[in-house]
Amino acid sequence: MIDYTEIKKRFADKDIKQYTVKQLKILSGGTLAKIGSNNGDHVSTATIEEICQLLQCQPWDLLKDWKVELDPAKSIESLRAEYKHEKKAKKEGKA
Repeated sequence: MIDYTEIKKRFADKDIKQYTVKQLKILSGGTLAKIGSNNGDHVSTATIEEICQLLQCQPWDLLKDWKVELDPAKSIESLRAEYKHEKKAKKEGKA
């Protein structure tokens, strides 16, 4: 899940208010809502780049707390094993 806390912190540090961002048409209201709610809603890489330009920083400065909850079932090893199992079952069914 993506954590936008650092973006909000940096906006506050630079005294960037939602009103200013909307007025100057820097970010849309929807994007501001996503950042404000901080519930992991998707913000495009283009938007992250715009925010980086605004704050004069790099993406990793803003998303350093980005953590992915890993699901072992989605690993390449699991997917390969599942594919082999399905292929074997299909082959045995045809034999």
